[in-house]
Amino acid sequence: MVCHRDFQFADTPPSIEEFIAEINKITGIEVIYDEFEIKNPHHPGDSFYYTYEKENIISLTKFGYPIINYLLGVALYALVQLGGDFDNGFIPAGHL
Repeated sequence: MVCHRDFQFADTPPSIEEFIAEINKITGIEVIYDEFEIKNPHHPGDSFYYTYEKENIISLTKFGYPIINYLLGVALYALVQLGGDFDNGFIPAGHL
């Protein structure tokens, strides 16, 4: 199973450094970025893959169970905070 979301940006997407900084700010966790995978160092199964698909699209992908784990949920929220939009999706702000 795969959980996959594409985020489109009106302008240039945030850099990986800006994205990681936003996740760290929201969670207080210094996540690990290893090539294309972003990991929670405190919970080995809490990770997802991050890729640029096109000039203004960032994709997040989680393989395994079709659920949104903590780190992926925060990443979705962070990309919305950084100006991203995904398929008219929404993230319940009260759950973060």
